Amino acid sequence: MPQHHFGKDYFEGSRSPYKSYLRKREKRRKEAKIYLKHLTKYKSHGRLLEVGCAYGFYLEVFKEKFEVFGMDISEHAIQQARRFLPEVRDHLIRQDCQKNWPYVDNYFDAVVAYSAIEYLEHPLNMIRETYRCLKPGGVFMFSMANPLYEILPRLFPHLFLDIVLLKYRSITNVNLYLKYSWELKPLLSDFLILEKIENPWIGKLKILERKFRLPIRKTIGKLPIFNSTLTWICSSKKTARALK
Repeated sequence: MPQHHFGKDYFEGSRSPYKSYLRKREKRRKEAKIYLKHLTKYKSHGRLLEVGCAYGFYLEVFKEKFEVFGMDISEHAIQQARRFLPEVRDHLIRQDCQKNWPYVDNYFDAVVAYSAIEYLEHPLNMIRETYRCLKPGGVFMFSMANPLYEILPRLFPHLFLDIVLLKYRSITNVNLYLKYSWELKPLLSDFLILEKIENPWIGKLKILERKFRLPIRKTIGKLPIFNSTLTWICSSKKTARALK
């Protein structure tokens, strides 16, 4: 996805899917603490790279345990990240993650990517670079959004006030349907899946429940397709022999 789609207007403009990403700082930090708790079950120190780091709000939390690095295709986002994380500004770079990364092989202990893969036209390129740059046994942790976030507002536009913002999001979410295990496994052939974390899609289900006065969350809301995100924690299958 071209970098011009992710300028200041994408993060802070009137058509931004975030309304203002700056206002998401505390929310992102709370999310990061949850992700960090899961991550440290498998890797608790070393070098960590966040792909699609945006303003660096997750990295603010991750740096409590790791030496942090970040990349994002947006020059605006990287400038903001350097403002919030001046102590690691040299570790924050503008980079298309689908192209060759400027890191040597086996450099990172962990790579994380939250809601990033669905923005990529060639996700396999990013996953190959992740594998190359991870140490043997390194951890790859990533999440993807539920495709229904895009579908339901189009089926019931009168129920969702943010439909204008979703039209803007559709420009960037090019791989939205790459989500479920049978689609991901071919891409993750070099990784061992350690854990899958499912989050219920409560917000939108509440809207439908109120509208139709039906117990949607207790019935169809339990189906896997109604998870808001899936978070995958994987371990590189690379062995120490690969370093020789």
